[in-house]
Amino acid sequence: MKRLSIISLFVVTLLTTIEAQQVNTLYFLENAPMRHLFNPAFQPVSRIYVGVSPLSYTSLTLGNNALTLKDLIYKDGGQYVTALYQGNESNLRKRLKRDVRMYGDMDAALLNFGFRIKEKGYFHFSITAKVQSTQIIPGNVYDIFSSKRDIYDPYGRVINLDALSSSIAVYTEYAAGYSHKINDQWTVGGKFKFLYGNAYLQFKVNDAKLEMHPDELTSYLDGDLYVTMPMKLDLPPTIKYSDIQNITDYISVGNSASLLKPVGYGAAFDLGATYRPHPQVELSLAVTDLGFIRWNKINAYAMEGNYTDYGPVVQYSELFKKEEENNNTGSSGGSNIDEIKYKATENVLIDTVANFLLNFAKDRINATLNNTTDLTRMINAKLNFGVDATFFEKKLGVGLHSLTTFRGNKAYEELTLGVTTRPVNWFNFALTYSLLNGKWNSLGAGISIMTYEGINMTLAADYIPFTYADLKSADKHTVLPYKMKGLNLAMGFTIVIGTNPKKEKKTTADDMLAPTEKPSEPMAD
Repeated sequence: MKRLSIISLFVVTLLTTIEAQQVNTLYFLENAPMRHLFNPAFQPVSRIYVGVSPLSYTSLTLGNNALTLKDLIYKDGGQYVTALYQGNESNLRKRLKRDVRMYGDMDAALLNFGFRIKEKGYFHFSITAKVQSTQIIPGNVYDIFSSKRDIYDPYGRVINLDALSSSIAVYTEYAAGYSHKINDQWTVGGKFKFLYGNAYLQFKVNDAKLEMHPDELTSYLDGDLYVTMPMKLDLPPTIKYSDIQNITDYISVGNSASLLKPVGYGAAFDLGATYRPHPQVELSLAVTDLGFIRWNKINAYAMEGNYTDYGPVVQYSELFKKEEENNNTGSSGGSNIDEIKYKATENVLIDTVANFLLNFAKDRINATLNNTTDLTRMINAKLNFGVDATFFEKKLGVGLHSLTTFRGNKAYEELTLGVTTRPVNWFNFALTYSLLNGKWNSLGAGISIMTYEGINMTLAADYIPFTYADLKSADKHTVLPYKMKGLNLAMGFTIVIGTNPKKEKKTTADDMLAPTEKPSEPMAD
């Protein structure tokens, strides 16, 4: 059960590290005021919408690009066992051919509002707190867990971990946008965003490796740490992990106003358009978050450490050598070499290697302050394309949405198929499926309820799982989704005005029947 607990902890880390992109199901909810986040050309149904506090719109995405719980734990004889069980690691090896990338986006709108201008125009304004995060675990980490190759090979082996990295950016976005309906076919929109940097941290490895030999474990790390925040950070010139653990002891907050002090500035743009080749068919294309932040006064630390431990594997190495001697001399009743190899591998992986790496990170890595510098970093741009068709006066619709997210020099694609229904104007429901990441084990769903002259309530999620694993231990049960890589969730609570189609229709009809000029006075005799 110890193996299961460690694997479970690893999976929880993967699924609770914020991944992501955006909640694609939200795209299919026409009633939702925040739908314009996908394309600045989209115009909300209501004449006016107003939202205050994070309750007005919050989105959170969790996950990674490679692993599910099924890749790490599977059933054998009615019980869940790890992928290392009896050396059955083919599925894990297949998934770890590439680096495991864990991404994250979190948005919390502090203020957002919009209103229609002369029937064809729509103006938007918002202030949003944002977090964007990326962590990379090298695919080579699999070699640590592999029992296919004997870790007691007298020649040893070297595991390269250069791809290891982590970054997190916290900033506030001030956005103003405008959408204009040119005619019945074309609508265009744009948005300008001023970015106010709140905090930034990046850890990048230049060279890192783990050497595994019959009688010793050796590790080496050379990397860079960049950190900036509004509070004053008085770390010593050389720090260790224990210093970072107690980092609050080195932070001087000062007065509350200092927390609002920017540590970076930037700008970004959204550009989009929609085209209706037919009244019931719409094509949409937009690029969003195309921009950067210039982070100021970043403390740049050079991180370096090396560590060798001669003790942990000796006992297992000696058992192996003794059994091999007995086998060669024929003094043993039978060979247990394979069993000892496997037992040693399990124990070293779970106990020795884990403790070794933790001790290395805690006590043997020093970070030395080199200088203070400025860095420019792009934020995560997105390309959105959609095709939608509606039937029966918009009571039923189908659509396909494509999202391409650019993170650094990497691009990640997501295709979402959606079916929507709006039996009445105030109720919108969508059911979606991810064509690339769904694995036939999850669906997305969203609902948007918009009362007349009142409130819009929206809730949308991608990757709602069908299957779960109940991991039992002596004192607790841990239930985790079994075949999914993450969960995207968005919710909104907004005041809306001008949503009653009957009232709008009556107003239009009254305008058409109204006299265009004052009746003339009767002529006097």
